Amino acid sequence: MQVSLTMNITADLQSLFTWNTKQLFIFVAAEYETPQNSLNQVSLWDAIIPAKEHAKFWFQTANKVSFC
Repeated sequence: MQVSLTMNITADLQSLFTWNTKQLFIFVAAEYETPQNSLNQVSLWDAIIPAKEHAKFWFQTANKVSFC
């Protein structure tokens, strides 16, 4: 199976940082069905936000993803 995917992500996650937050792990996942499995999950994108100063960002991608 091949999927054409375009992602445009704009996020301001600065409010999630408190005095006790060291970093954030964020991700985008997809779920899909196949004749063999009723539930399949795949991670499409992930990032580690190391500090509040990096928690406001913009991300764009367009590509083809193959699922086996």
